[in-house]
Amino acid sequence: MKFILKIIYFILLILVLNNCSNKNDFSQIEEIKFNVDKDLLEQTFTDTISGISFCPPIHWKPVSQKIMSRIANAHLQNDDEKNAPVQLIPLQVFAEKKENANCFLSKLVSGNLSGSDEIINSFKKSVQNKFADQTMKEGAFLIKDIVAYQFIIKQENAIVLKLLLSSKSFSPLVIDYIIPIKFYKKNLKAVESSIGSIKNIQTQNK
Repeated sequence: MKFILKIIYFILLILVLNNCSNKNDFSQIEEIKFNVDKDLLEQTFTDTISGISFCPPIHWKPVSQKIMSRIANAHLQNDDEKNAPVQLIPLQVFAEKKENANCFLSKLVSGNLSGSDEIINSFKKSVQNKFADQTMKEGAFLIKDIVAYQFIIKQENAIVLKLLLSSKSFSPLVIDYIIPIKFYKKNLKAVESSIGSIKNIQTQNK
């Protein structure tokens, strides 16, 4: 039960609000080639709903369907999320139980905004506002044909590495890596390898 409550806490942590509407310019974003160490990764997880595949860090296992159902229920009952112009829908959660590290794969949806650019900019603005009083670094890079907007947020007890993924092939997605500060350095190379393993399943064999 304690583990489930922690998972629910983290899904509530990554819910966001607010709105903005600027056109995205990908022309200045450079591709980053990650040094992917397969020994630091679990097997490839492929999600046909989101349109991507990636490998979570080693020992980060998919949570059970029972826990996913509880996460979904907590998500639906969150009033802020209900009223937000952009909503996060959890698709899969991976957990490292010993170190209490978690990875969330979610999709972004909106009933009020039209087009990926509006949704992406609304989410970016929301993250900036939500964590305005915390230490945060922002960046953007390409993982082959996927644009990744990165937010590294230092909280009191954890580091949140948030990736907003954009592609012409799929709707906007978010991957959150949430790691307790005392285990951050230990997991950093595995997380970097995990990010480097992200692929667009429609174009990965091209």
